[in-house]
Amino acid sequence: MPPDVYTRAMAPLVPALCACTHHGDQVHVEARVVPAKGEVRAAAPDDPGVDACLARELAPGRFARDEDAASKPLRSVLSVALIVDREREQIRDERAPRVPTFEGE
Repeated sequence: MPPDVYTRAMAPLVPALCACTHHGDQVHVEARVVPAKGEVRAAAPDDPGVDACLARELAPGRFARDEDAASKPLRSVLSVALIVDREREQIRDERAPRVPTFEGE
């Protein structure tokens, strides 16, 4: 995923993850990003409480859409596997070296 799309998609996702998890939690989250629509949704398949909260918080989450998505070699839907680690106050991307951090907590 291009870094600019990743950054924009994380903008609504991080506050939702903060709202839906608590200090000490470690939760596997699958985020679904649609750059052309500027939408992000997330699910926590192993934690029904977090999953329900994310469904409420991101229905869908919105970010500045990618106006050029149709002309870029992107799939129309991008999946990002994340580990939310509130003990370390990190969100780790399982497939990339990006580590967005929680801020304001």
